[in-house]
Amino acid sequence: MLISALTLDLRRKRSPMINRVGPCWGVTLWKWGNRKLELWYAPASYACVEHTHDDADSEITILYAKARRIYRRVGDRIDAYIASSKQYRGRWFSVRAGIPHAFETGDSFMVFLNLQTYLEGKQVTSVAVDFHPTK
Repeated sequence: MLISALTLDLRRKRSPMINRVGPCWGVTLWKWGNRKLELWYAPASYACVEHTHDDADSEITILYAKARRIYRRVGDRIDAYIASSKQYRGRWFSVRAGIPHAFETGDSFMVFLNLQTYLEGKQVTSVAVDFHPTK
């Protein structure tokens, strides 16, 4: 009985660390002040809708991918990337708060890190909570 109560208590404490958007899930790795680092997984053959995160600026790096299309839109300009693990390993790219962006996975899954810096006065949550489809 004590072990099951302890297990339940640990699950409750851990649950806010795991977030979902559709079939994608993210795990909080680190949080300090207005910054948060999440590890995200997206399944194969998935297209995330174009969306914004209004409360935080993000820095993203891809840990594993095979020919994924990632883009961000600023006005009429679209910055597109075809991401592969080798091409983008160790490179970070920025998506500022309110900038529309999206991604598509190909034949295999994608894993990426998202370092968020929340704007002044905004609550530190998750990009899953601060997820606003543009269409």
